[in-house]
Amino acid sequence: MTDRVDVLLGAMKRLQRDLHYYNKELDKLNAHFSDDMDEADQKKMKEMIEETKSTMQATRQKMDIYAKELTDLGVSVDP
Repeated sequence: MTDRVDVLLGAMKRLQRDLHYYNKELDKLNAHFSDDMDEADQKKMKEMIEETKSTMQATRQKMDIYAKELTDLGVSVDP
């Protein structure tokens, strides 16, 4: 394997691990969100949830880019 393939595979593993962490974080945030919270806390919690979702989307996009590059290099990957 080339160095580039090794780097891309390592990056994919890291991004998968990150995505798993973000999923767990989103579950925690959603579990703590409550209508009983005051308005300021609800607003802050919603911001945190949206930030996590945005980060997850960016992570998936990077994974797609790396998966395409790996495919172009002849390496089969499951995104």
